[in-house]
Amino acid sequence: MIFAVGIATLLVASLIVILVASGGSDETALASPAPSECLNNWNDDDAALVQGRHNRTFHQYESAQVGYLQSAGPEPRISNDSTGTCAVVFGRADLDPEAEAAGFSEVSGAWVPLSEGYATNVLSVLQAEAIAGANVTLSSDGELAPG
Repeated sequence: MIFAVGIATLLVASLIVILVASGGSDETALASPAPSECLNNWNDDDAALVQGRHNRTFHQYESAQVGYLQSAGPEPRISNDSTGTCAVVFGRADLDPEAEAAGFSEVSGAWVPLSEGYATNVLSVLQAEAIAGANVTLSSDGELAPG
């Protein structure tokens, strides 16, 4: 009986350690919602939709991280701080072999590949972060939808 109580106590303690270690931090929080301004701008742009269809069909992307590109500081990042430009980054564990498909930012009303302004090592980090930060789905017609 004492042995069974000891094992039960050990199991409960182990479960508590696992739960505490795996939850409750900002790292496990859900991705921030995509700014509607950025979604609308992408979905209303024929060239962006063509790129979205390309990424869905040939790169098999089903989701992306949409937010504002913050380029101040040592590394660019995607956030909900509207002081940046709208950006769409397609999540991938390593850099897309076609670097121009990794992501886009809206510049003067046009969606420009991030590869035109950032080195491949930076794109690789943005793509890796977009896996956990994904906040939209990419449809076969190239449109982005919250989710």
